[in-house]
Amino acid sequence: MGIFYGLLMLLLLTVPFAWSIYRSNELFVLEIRKGRTQARRGRLPQRLANELADVFRRAKVRRATLRVVQEDRMPQLKVTDGELSDDTLQQVRNVLGRYDLAQIKAGGRVRN
Repeated sequence: MGIFYGLLMLLLLTVPFAWSIYRSNELFVLEIRKGRTQARRGRLPQRLANELADVFRRAKVRRATLRVVQEDRMPQLKVTDGELSDDTLQQVRNVLGRYDLAQIKAGGRVRN
């Protein structure tokens, strides 16, 4: 029984550490629900948020969750929920590509 509790404690201590590593490169998260775009966490300039919301509105996206992370000193798009057409994904990448990391990180913190 003692080894079981030891392994359980190790797991309980490891999970928060792994979660923080997973989110350490995250710049921001956007959710689209019922056609409405809302920033959930992170930092992003309001202008970028508005441009992305416009792309989703024109494409009539009803539901999706997107994470923008830092990879190789560049913002990278990850769709974690929902399906976006290739055209919509490209439009999002085009908008995102006009902003460098410094501009995104200088954006306002998302308030929930």
